[in-house]
Amino acid sequence: MGVYSVTDYIIYLLILIIVLDLMRRFLFSYIKLDRKFIILISPYMFFGIFVRLLADVGFFERSQIWNITPGVYLLCVAVGLMGILLGLLLEKTTGLGYWIPPFLLGLAGALYTGFHLFTYIAFPERLVYPPLMAVAVALFFKVSGINPFNKPDNLMLIFAHMLDASSTFIAYDFYGFQEEHLLPRFLIQSLGGSAFVMIPAKLVIVLLVIYALEKYNTEEEDEILYRMLKVLVFILGIGPGTRNTMLPALSL
Repeated sequence: MGVYSVTDYIIYLLILIIVLDLMRRFLFSYIKLDRKFIILISPYMFFGIFVRLLADVGFFERSQIWNITPGVYLLCVAVGLMGILLGLLLEKTTGLGYWIPPFLLGLAGALYTGFHLFTYIAFPERLVYPPLMAVAVALFFKVSGINPFNKPDNLMLIFAHMLDASSTFIAYDFYGFQEEHLLPRFLIQSLGGSAFVMIPAKLVIVLLVIYALEKYNTEEEDEILYRMLKVLVFILGIGPGTRNTMLPALSL
């Protein structure tokens, strides 16, 4: 597992901006970014994570085209869009909700890849610790009543990024894994060599992002962009967080 370069980040950012702009201009002209859409995309998150992990364990040969970053994200978007297109066509002819066919397609992919990944789990007890730490932080903000961080959707963002931070800390400090990203590597190496620093660092970042998004939402009228950014921030946390949680539990 290599280390990302500055060039990698620039390329990935450009791809992300292009994909988001195309979705905003065209996809959300036909469908709403609502609860049904969130349900629709949920299995694709796990499908992408499981494909990435299967590449890590050698089930698939690693390829940037489709099973590691950035290809795995593009794979999920492409399959999801094909499913949505099929759903829209079926909705016109049968009246079936457009979101059901792509949801079932994504669920089939997640179940198939998840089944194969399950056979590689060698240390299941290691799956417990990062979620517990992430839940503890999210619960603190829930009971604290600090607005807007106690809103359900923002609690999900906090959980996702605390899962990422906690899993990084446990995998790095206790199981000998290395950090692939430049800024976390710099922080870890500069502040004592422990990845525990990622927990407060990521907490500060996600709280600032939430604050900025909520402030933007009160000043602007672009509700679609606001919701898109919320979903994106969640995916950027839950994706690596789930992968980092599962990696130490697998037979590599």
